[in-house]
Amino acid sequence: MRSFPTLQTDPSNFPCSIVLCGAFPAILRDSLQNSGISVCFSRDLRSGLQTAEQLLPAILMADEDEIQTIEPNVLRIALALMRSMRVVVFVSKLPVGKRKELLRAGVAGFLEEGDSPESNRSALARVAAGEIWASRQLISETLRDMVSVIDDPRFTRREIEILRCVAAGDDNRHIAEKLFIARETVRWHLRSAYGKLGIHNRHAAADLMRNVVPIRT
Repeated sequence: MRSFPTLQTDPSNFPCSIVLCGAFPAILRDSLQNSGISVCFSRDLRSGLQTAEQLLPAILMADEDEIQTIEPNVLRIALALMRSMRVVVFVSKLPVGKRKELLRAGVAGFLEEGDSPESNRSALARVAAGEIWASRQLISETLRDMVSVIDDPRFTRREIEILRCVAAGDDNRHIAEKLFIARETVRWHLRSAYGKLGIHNRHAAADLMRNVVPIRT
């Protein structure tokens, strides 16, 4: 699978295609099209994801209404399968909580209403280079919220132990043997933990624990 090239500051040499999905100010659309960047338009988010997949590497730009037509977990899986695609959201009034949720799902940044065309092109170049375009405060708060699962009072000690085992690649039988509990007990704790994490399977749990939560022994 192709990956993103290094940062290019010259719009005429922009390293990927851009797929627009939703309503955007004319000045933003025109500045992208007139700069030499390859721009496509899509009628909705799902077709936009399909178009972006055909153009990889690509950036999918969605407005704040369109991005909410897809479940965060579905978006997370789509981005995990298409690692040469980035998603950027054009926002005006999107609540901070929703922005955090989108960052956790893999969204690479936010373009703010009122930003200049030059600022938007710079943001897209940074995203194309693999960076996250969001305020330091938003990134810090999101990471703190994610890491805090390890101390979250909603999670029992046993749930954390089992999640760590899942992240280490253990199946339910090995977890049961390691912790001296029944396999049905492992399944019960996993169902409870999945509900608290807002996920539905062990692959998502393993990815979250490996990439966000330190696995301490």
